[in-house]
Parts: sequence; structure tokens; C-alpha cells
Amino acid sequence: MHNESVLRERAREAMKERELPNRRPDRMWGGPGSGASCAICQTPVTSQEMGFDLEFGHLSGGSVATHAMHIRCFAVWELERNELVIDDLRKSERQPTSLCTNGMFKPEETGAFDGGKLRASAGNGTTPHHGSERTEGVEFE
Repeated sequence: MHNESVLRERAREAMKERELPNRRPDRMWGGPGSGASCAICQTPVTSQEMGFDLEFGHLSGGSVATHAMHIRCFAVWELERNELVIDDLRKSERQPTSLCTNGMFKPEETGAFDGGKLRASAGNGTTPHHGSERTEGVEFE
């Protein structure tokens, strides 16, 4: 079997060339191999080896694709797939936006929640709450 750096390069190339998706499979199962060729190293996953079958649906034309992988090759693919996600996040310079528009949530300041603004928004200095239990006397600072 190939060394890890060769497998990682092959996994990256397969995703780049769209031979393999770069997302989680819709379904997967494992067990003894069926002799199908591994999507990463191209060698058969034999019945003496454990492997995974990954199913990806919702492809163009509504078809379903299944890819066999050795356990080691699957681990390498997962590692490379996650690296792609991390790289995409690093490249993205978008700042997180708050769904809260009243200024209580401050993502620009370490994601801190401003309890003082929350109490002030209640109008009476208490903390607004939802549900049947009250939390009187509890400070959120």
C-alpha cells in the first residue's frame, strides 16, 4: 500500500478533479471488502480487509455514487477533506454577523454576551426570560 503522503496527494487530487466529493457521505457502511477498487489508492479492498463503502446521493441527474475505500484511505480522505474546509474558512475574510440586532451579542468582542444590555432592555432592570420559571436574583455578568 502507498505511503501516507502519496495517499494524501491522491485524495486532494480526487476531490479537485471531482472524482470524489469533498463533503460527508449521505450513507456509509463498513465490513469486509467486496473486491471493489479503492477510490483513493486504486487497489482492491479484498474480503480479507475491512473497508468502507460511501454513498453520495443528490448528484447531477439525481444519480447515486458509491465509492469503496480501505479504512486507512478513508482516514486520509477525511483528513484532507477537513483540511479543505479549514483552508476555505481561513481564506474567507467575512466577519461573523450577529442574528441579534439589539447589540446584546458582541461577536466582535470574543463572542461575549452583554447581560447589562439584556437587563436594560427589559425596562425594569430585571433579566427578561422565557418560560414559566423566573430567575430573580440571578446576575449575568
